[in-house]
Amino acid sequence: MNKTYRFLGRNGRTTIPIQIRRMLNIGKGDLIGYSIQGNTVVVTKEKVCNNCKTEHDSVQEMAEQLTPQERREMLSYLMKKARREKC
Repeated sequence: MNKTYRFLGRNGRTTIPIQIRRMLNIGKGDLIGYSIQGNTVVVTKEKVCNNCKTEHDSVQEMAEQLTPQERREMLSYLMKKARREKC
């Protein structure tokens, strides 16, 4: 694949090109990981859970497997974490 370029927006955002999303089967709701190797930012498609009973392709699919109580606990945790990080 040839190198593809994108400008970084004012808020530090960019779009993963469609060719790359198709190659990695990345879609809405997928978990993306960022790491640094030297001067390179590496973007990877991640698994939501390595120890789950079933494999999940997205956060939404994982949430559908949770009980209502587990969903409430997850939401509460995420909201607290977002407030601490001021997302």
